[in-house]
Amino acid sequence: MFKKTLRLPKKNFVEVLKTGKVKKVAPYYLYYKKNNLGYNRFGLVVSPKYFSSQVEKNLFKRRLSSIINKLDLDSSSSAYDLVIRVVGRPQSLAFEDLHQAFDDLITKI
Repeated sequence: MFKKTLRLPKKNFVEVLKTGKVKKVAPYYLYYKKNNLGYNRFGLVVSPKYFSSQVEKNLFKRRLSSIINKLDLDSSSSAYDLVIRVVGRPQSLAFEDLHQAFDDLITKI
């Protein structure tokens, strides 16, 4: 679960998906849009069809949430609303692999 300040509200969630820009690094799509809040907010979309069980899906979501909570994005000069959508099964559920793929995605912004 994200920290409360990092969560993207539902009304902004749809807006980012419809009007935001998109970057892709397998297995993620990153939708993003600038905000005027001074900090980043995140949303996460994980479809169960890419995982063999709910346990795997929830493990993936917890690990990705942990990665996001540990990020030091405050050093960036601009703030974004970000929605991460998983569009395929990750090659590995190992924390280090997920962290590396997510870092590659964030550096593309």
